[in-house]
Amino acid sequence: MNNKVTIIVYGVPLCTSQELLAEMIADFQILISGVKGLNVSQDGVSIFFPQDLYKKGLGGEIIISVVGLYVTAELLKEVCRRLSEATKRSYFQKAYVRCVVQPIIPPHIGTDWSSEE
Repeated sequence: MNNKVTIIVYGVPLCTSQELLAEMIADFQILISGVKGLNVSQDGVSIFFPQDLYKKGLGGEIIISVVGLYVTAELLKEVCRRLSEATKRSYFQKAYVRCVVQPIIPPHIGTDWSSEE
């Protein structure tokens, strides 16, 4: 079974172009699918950019939330490092970037359900 991962990026300025967002999506999909041991394909990575209601300070702090990984702490750190470094280096050089991973308890405990099952 391939893992499915959801990434939510908060704090992106409203003036960010669709082209830049599409580029970020492609980069994040490649970064995540490239981490050995995750068992995630590029198609298994969903990325969302919710619009913030409060516009002041957008772009100054970027928070990346990753949900849906059944992996070790070591791999979680690698995911955070890759996403944070790529975001800071390629997109928001002046921003404070933080990545938070919310791992899922293994499926045999019964805390996860998908319509694909």
